[in-house]
Amino acid sequence: MSDDQADEGRTTQFVRYWLMQRPDLDSDSLALQLTIARIGLLSRRTLSSLAEAEGITAIDFNIMGAIKRASHAGSVRPSDLGKLFSRTSGTISYRIDRLFELGLVERMGQAGDRRVIQLRLTPSGEAKVDSVMSGYTSVLNDKLKAVDSRPNGRRDLILLLGALASAWDESEEAI
Repeated sequence: MSDDQADEGRTTQFVRYWLMQRPDLDSDSLALQLTIARIGLLSRRTLSSLAEAEGITAIDFNIMGAIKRASHAGSVRPSDLGKLFSRTSGTISYRIDRLFELGLVERMGQAGDRRVIQLRLTPSGEAKVDSVMSGYTSVLNDKLKAVDSRPNGRRDLILLLGALASAWDESEEAI
């Protein structure tokens, strides 16, 4: 039995247990949510493993990725990262200190206002982010082969999951 069949079996078994207790539940929606959650869990594990192979954590990678994405503007401030990740300034400072000590991030004062700190990846930091991202997209593309075997499979999946994500986003805003 393949891993995919085992995962499908676990999901089916879990849904079956719920339906024995609550036959009124929609089994398709439950199975879909469980499948999405499982993909998320496995995807995070993969990212963590790839980051750890580079000597960083997944959180380090996410912070460094945000710094890299902001590089078109030149740099990013720690307060920007705090807002992006919904973390306190103390938590962000701790992470930045760690990345600085590893030689992956550099701090720079802003011209005209030395109180403002700007962050930028070092060449070593850039290399680690690029390595993790290359490995991650390689794994993603390998996993998506099952979808790519269907006509418009990847495009349809993007559209369907995008619609579902939008519905969740709208309900989050209403809370």
